[in-house]
Amino acid sequence: MRIVLKYQPVVGVGSLGRALLTLSKRIGALRRMLSDRALSRFVLVTRAAALPRAETLRFPSALSSLGIHVPAVIVNVVGQGSCRACLGAAADERREIRLLSRAVAGKTRPRIILAPAVIPPPEGSSALIRWSGRWRLR
Repeated sequence: MRIVLKYQPVVGVGSLGRALLTLSKRIGALRRMLSDRALSRFVLVTRAAALPRAETLRFPSALSSLGIHVPAVIVNVVGQGSCRACLGAAADERREIRLLSRAVAGKTRPRIILAPAVIPPPEGSSALIRWSGRWRLR
């Protein structure tokens, strides 16, 4: 856009310039909407494992720098089984959730919400609403 405006007196802007100006205005409106806490929020969804945690931790600072509020991080499919393998996996998940909580605590302070694994997974809005009633804050 800056290049178009810089050379506009020499070559004119024509339809490309008008299209770029319209696009620039729309992007500006979108950025304002995304940074307005009354209009939008960004909720991160991750899993309780090392790689998803590492990928998730890249987002809060980047979104914050754009003025986008992140009120919550949902840790999805948190195990609740009682077999030997399930208990071992649960211990690993608790460690990952602890690490995630510590890492985001100093940045934007989003809430950590734990969403339990269910089999079969919820389908449809009523099942999702019932399932969300089982979520808990960390």
